Amino acid sequence: MIRRNMSYDLVFSLVLVFLSLAAIWKTKGLNEMSYLFPRTVSIILLFLSVMYLAVVLVRKERPKLFEHIHKRQLFIIGLGMVAYVVLIGLLGFLLASIIYLSVFTWYLMMGEDKPGNRRVFHSAWSAMAVSVFFFVLFRYIFNVPLPAGIFG
Repeated sequence: MIRRNMSYDLVFSLVLVFLSLAAIWKTKGLNEMSYLFPRTVSIILLFLSVMYLAVVLVRKERPKLFEHIHKRQLFIIGLGMVAYVVLIGLLGFLLASIIYLSVFTWYLMMGEDKPGNRRVFHSAWSAMAVSVFFFVLFRYIFNVPLPAGIFG
């Protein structure tokens, strides 16, 4: 049972720190090619988890659990993630990622004061940059084969 003065954020940040340390420990006996990706991700997770823990400890207010959740947005994004997984199989990682990130960056920017064509440009450009970055990172640096879809 969680004490009243202990927040869910504190517990979750501590769990993330523990999981990242455990993942780093589990890569200890692997050779360099085998541990490169999981250890890199685990170190990044550890860094971000410690930052999260620091923010939780410094923060004065304790928000209620799920207070700021927009259920409609959550449902739409959840459906989009399912569609993304299907698109990866059909179109491949790179094209599916560009489409998914473009559409959902645009969707999440709808409440902003930017004109429509500026939102479309921003979402398309950023989706291409992020998708190409991760494609190159996984395919050529980590040597992870990615789905090519119908084009491969």
